[in-house]
Amino acid sequence: MTILQFILWSVLKVAVVTVVMLLAVAYTVLLERKLVGRIQNRWGPSRVGPFGLLQPLVDGAKRTSFPPASTVRSI
Repeated sequence: MTILQFILWSVLKVAVVTVVMLLAVAYTVLLERKLVGRIQNRWGPSRVGPFGLLQPLVDGAKRTSFPPASTVRSI
């Protein structure tokens, strides 16, 4: 195995683990929302896609579409 192959495999492994972890977190948040919705006698997020399965993707897109919040206060 050459050094280039080693680097490429390492980058690929890191990318796969990162994507899996981000998806796991996103769908854990979805599960939490649905569970809290059931506890509070409401249905939770179910507006996007079948059974709300696309909600984490829409939340991420929504977050990136807003301008960054300003920390400078106007008086």
